[in-house]
Amino acid sequence: MSDSGAALWKLALVESDLVPANYSSIVPRTYYLIPDIPMGRQAGLRWITESLRVSIDRGNTSSVPFWGDMFEPGAKNGRHLLVEALEVREEVRGRLLRWDSDESFQFDVDSLENLDWPGIQATRCRDGRYPLPHFSGVEVQMRRVHVSRLLRECIAALEDAESELIETALLRREILIECTMDGFQEKSSKLFLDCKNANEQRLEWRRRYIQLRTAFEDLLYLTGVSLIFLL
Repeated sequence: MSDSGAALWKLALVESDLVPANYSSIVPRTYYLIPDIPMGRQAGLRWITESLRVSIDRGNTSSVPFWGDMFEPGAKNGRHLLVEALEVREEVRGRLLRWDSDESFQFDVDSLENLDWPGIQATRCRDGRYPLPHFSGVEVQMRRVHVSRLLRECIAALEDAESELIETALLRREILIECTMDGFQEKSSKLFLDCKNANEQRLEWRRRYIQLRTAFEDLLYLTGVSLIFLL
C-alpha cells in the first residue's frame, strides 16, 4: 500500500478531527481476485494455454474463469508470473522434476502451513546459484489449493475489518456534527477507541494478507513451471 493510502486510513485515528463525508470512497480497499485453476495436469495445461493467449490478445473475449488485472497496487500481475515460469534454470528445463509424486517426492501434509516453502522453491527454479528445487506438480497443486483457501479467508476477514473501521469513523463523524444527543462527547470517545481497535485488527489481517499473497504468487509461478516443464 502506498504512503498516501496508509495516510487515508489514518484519518480515522485523529481524535481532534473528522473523516470526510466521502471517506468510504477514498480509502484504498483490499481487492485481489484469486484465479480458479483447474485440478490435474491436462486441465491445467489447457487453462494456462488459454490464459497466456488472453495475455497476448487482449481483445479476446475468453470465457475461461480468469482474474484478468484484478489485483491491487503492490501485488504481482498473475499473467506476468505465468510468463516468468518460462524463465527457469537449465536443470528444470531438462525435466529434472516430475508431476506425479513418488517416494523421492513425498512430503508432510502438515508442512502445507509453511509459507516460506513457495519462495524458496521459486528461487531455486530461477537461480542456478542455489540448490536444486525439489517438488512435484502434485505437491505444488496441493499447496496452492491450501494457500488459496487461507488467502480467501484472510481477504474476507480483512474486508470486514476495513468495513468496521470505515463505518465506525463515519458514525463518529455524524455524532460530532450533530452534537445534540446527551453524552455525545463520551460516545465520541468510545467510538474513537473502537476505531483504534478496528484499525489494529485491520493491520493484523493486512500483515497476514501480504504474507499469504506473497506465498500464493510464488505458488502461481511454480504452477506455471510444473505445467510447462514437469512430465
